[in-house]
Amino acid sequence: MQSLHDGESEAVVVQWLDKKGLSDKQIGSVLRDARSRLAAARPESKPSADRDAERVSAQRDKDRLYGGLWLAAGLAVTVFSYMGAEGSGGGRYVLAWGPMLYGGYRLLKSL
Repeated sequence: MQSLHDGESEAVVVQWLDKKGLSDKQIGSVLRDARSRLAAARPESKPSADRDAERVSAQRDKDRLYGGLWLAAGLAVTVFSYMGAEGSGGGRYVLAWGPMLYGGYRLLKSL
Protein backbone atom coordinates (compact mmCIF):
# COMPACT_ATOMS: atom_id res chain seq x y z
CA MET A 1 0.00 0.00 0.00
CA GLN A 2 2.82 2.40 0.82
CA SER A 3 4.22 1.90 -2.70
CA LEU A 4 0.86 2.88 -4.19
CA HIS A 5 0.63 5.83 -1.84
CA ASP A 6 4.10 6.94 -2.97
CA GLY A 7 2.95 6.92 -6.59
CA GLU A 8 4.18 3.52 -7.71
CA SER A 9 2.08 1.98 -10.49
CA GLU A 10 -0.18 -0.96 -9.74
CA ALA A 11 1.63 -3.06 -12.34
CA VAL A 12 4.91 -2.71 -10.46
CA VAL A 13 3.22 -3.56 -7.16
CA VAL A 14 1.53 -6.61 -8.75
CA GLN A 15 4.90 -7.83 -10.07
CA TRP A 16 6.49 -7.38 -6.65
CA LEU A 17 3.65 -9.25 -4.92
CA ASP A 18 3.84 -12.03 -7.53
CA LYS A 19 7.59 -12.40 -6.87
CA LYS A 20 6.79 -12.69 -3.16
CA GLY A 21 4.66 -15.73 -3.98
CA LEU A 22 1.13 -14.40 -3.53
CA SER A 23 -1.64 -15.94 -5.65
CA ASP A 24 -3.66 -13.85 -8.12
CA LYS A 25 -6.60 -13.96 -5.73
CA GLN A 26 -4.44 -12.66 -2.84
CA ILE A 27 -2.94 -9.95 -5.05
CA GLY A 28 -6.43 -8.82 -6.07
CA SER A 29 -7.51 -8.72 -2.45
CA VAL A 30 -4.44 -6.70 -1.45
CA LEU A 31 -4.99 -4.22 -4.28
CA ARG A 32 -8.71 -3.76 -3.43
CA ASP A 33 -7.82 -3.17 0.21
CA ALA A 34 -5.06 -0.73 -0.73
CA ARG A 35 -7.34 1.20 -3.12
CA SER A 36 -10.08 1.54 -0.50
CA ARG A 37 -7.60 2.68 2.15
CA LEU A 38 -6.06 5.22 -0.20
CA ALA A 39 -9.49 6.54 -1.18
CA ALA A 40 -10.42 6.91 2.50
CA ALA A 41 -7.15 8.66 3.29
CA ARG A 42 -7.55 11.28 0.56
CA PRO A 43 -9.46 14.36 1.61
CA GLU A 44 -12.36 15.03 -0.67
CA SER A 45 -11.46 18.06 -2.67
CA LYS A 46 -14.08 20.61 -3.48
CA PRO A 47 -14.19 22.28 -6.86
CA SER A 48 -12.02 25.35 -7.11
CA ALA A 49 -15.02 27.67 -7.47
CA ASP A 50 -16.50 26.41 -4.19
CA ARG A 51 -13.19 26.94 -2.35
CA ASP A 52 -12.90 30.45 -3.79
CA ALA A 53 -16.48 31.28 -2.80
CA GLU A 54 -15.88 30.02 0.74
CA ARG A 55 -12.65 32.04 0.99
CA VAL A 56 -14.38 35.22 -0.24
CA SER A 57 -17.30 34.68 2.14
CA ALA A 58 -14.93 34.15 5.08
CA GLN A 59 -13.02 37.32 4.16
CA ARG A 60 -16.26 39.31 3.98
CA ASP A 61 -17.32 38.03 7.40
CA LYS A 62 -13.92 39.01 8.78
CA ASP A 63 -14.13 42.48 7.20
CA ARG A 64 -17.64 42.92 8.61
CA LEU A 65 -16.52 41.93 12.12
CA TYR A 66 -13.31 43.96 12.27
CA GLY A 67 -14.86 46.90 10.44
CA GLY A 68 -17.66 47.05 13.00
CA LEU A 69 -15.19 46.77 15.88
CA TRP A 70 -12.97 49.58 14.56
CA LEU A 71 -15.97 51.82 13.90
CA ALA A 72 -17.45 51.13 17.34
CA ALA A 73 -14.10 51.74 19.06
CA GLY A 74 -13.64 55.05 17.26
CA LEU A 75 -17.15 56.13 18.16
CA ALA A 76 -16.68 55.06 21.78
CA VAL A 77 -13.42 57.03 22.16
CA THR A 78 -15.05 60.09 20.61
CA VAL A 79 -18.23 59.89 22.71
CA PHE A 80 -16.47 59.20 26.03
CA SER A 81 -13.86 61.90 25.52
CA TYR A 82 -16.60 64.39 24.58
CA MET A 83 -18.60 63.43 27.66
CA GLY A 84 -15.49 63.92 29.80
CA ALA A 85 -14.81 67.33 28.27
CA GLU A 86 -18.42 68.40 28.64
CA GLY A 87 -18.64 67.08 32.21
CA SER A 88 -15.66 69.17 33.32
CA GLY A 89 -17.28 72.36 32.08
CA GLY A 90 -15.80 72.35 28.60
CA GLY A 91 -12.47 71.47 27.18
CA ARG A 92 -10.90 69.36 24.55
CA TYR A 93 -12.01 65.99 23.32
CA VAL A 94 -10.75 63.42 20.86
CA LEU A 95 -12.42 62.94 17.52
CA ALA A 96 -11.19 59.47 16.61
CA TRP A 97 -11.86 59.79 12.91
CA GLY A 98 -9.08 57.39 11.86
CA PRO A 99 -10.57 54.25 13.43
CA MET A 100 -14.05 55.29 12.33
CA LEU A 101 -12.91 55.85 8.74
CA TYR A 102 -11.02 52.54 8.64
CA GLY A 103 -13.96 50.68 10.16
CA GLY A 104 -16.36 52.25 7.67
CA TYR A 105 -14.02 51.26 4.84
CA ARG A 106 -13.89 47.63 6.01
CA LEU A 107 -17.67 47.55 6.42
CA LEU A 108 -18.23 48.93 2.92
CA LYS A 109 -15.67 46.52 1.53
CA SER A 110 -17.64 43.61 3.02
CA LEU A 111 -20.78 44.43 1.03
